[in-house]
Amino acid sequence: MNFKKIMAGSLGIVGIVLICVWGSMTYRINKAYPNPENIPVKLGERTKFHGAFLTGESAEVLSPEEMLENYPQLTDTYEIMGEEISKEMLQDFQQYNYMLVKVKLVNGTDCDINFGKNGDALYWIFEEGRESNAQEMFLFQTLNPEYSGSGIKANSEQEVILVSSIMKMYQSLEELKKQEIKVVYSYYPTKNYISILPEERIS
Repeated sequence: MNFKKIMAGSLGIVGIVLICVWGSMTYRINKAYPNPENIPVKLGERTKFHGAFLTGESAEVLSPEEMLENYPQLTDTYEIMGEEISKEMLQDFQQYNYMLVKVKLVNGTDCDINFGKNGDALYWIFEEGRESNAQEMFLFQTLNPEYSGSGIKANSEQEVILVSSIMKMYQSLEELKKQEIKVVYSYYPTKNYISILPEERIS
C-alpha cells in the first residue's frame, strides 16, 4: 500500500513538472512569436504591396451556373478537353459555390518589381467564417491567362481575378453571401488582408 502511495505521489509530481515545463515552453514561444497584428484594407482601398500598390476592386459570390454565365471562357476551356473529361469536370464544378475578387496591382516606379513566391497572387488565401480555402489553380489560370506571378513591369498595372470555392454541402450560396470574406496576402509578421463585407459585393 505504501508503495502504491509513493508511486501515485511520484506520478503526481512528474505531472506537475510536465505541466510547468509545457507552460514555460508555451510562454516562450508566444513571446518569441506573438500572434500577428491584423491589418485589414477595405474593398476599393489602395495599400502598399512589395513596392507596388494593391487595390481590391470588386467581389462576387456566385453559383456554378452564374460562374459559367459570367465567365464563358470557362465553358470554352472545358470543351477543348474533350467530351468525356469535360463532362466529369463540369459535374465536379457543379458541387461548389464560388468566390471571386478582382484586384489591381500598380507599379508606378521605373523599375520592374519581383514579388517572389510569397507575393504570388495565386497563393493568397480566402477566409470566410471559420473556413480557410486556397485558390482553384485551374480556374485562376483560365481567368488570368496572361498572369506570370513573377512580378510587375515598370510603370505598368495588372488586374487579376482571384477565385476560390467551397462545397455546397458545407455552406449554401445564401449562407456564403452573408459572410465577410477575407483575402489574406500575408500572414506574418502581420496578417494583411482585403476585407469584403456582404453589402460591398456585386452579388
